Amino acid sequence: LLLQENLEYAFENDLDSVFDITHLRHSLGQKKRDLKVELKRVQKLKEKFRQIHEQLSSVSA
Repeated sequence: LLLQENLEYAFENDLDSVFDITHLRHSLGQKKRDLKVELKRVQKLKEKFRQIHEQLSSVSA
């Protein structure tokens, strides 16, 4: 019941704070940029490990 009252109050008095789409878009955009940077780091690391594996495989062959 308290949750329902809080939601009703928010919708009646402060709808902008309930659905702050601009803030949400900004936050999601920042998260997307951060994830792209992290993906590039992981891909570079993966490539380095692939090269090391290739070198070790050729030495032991």
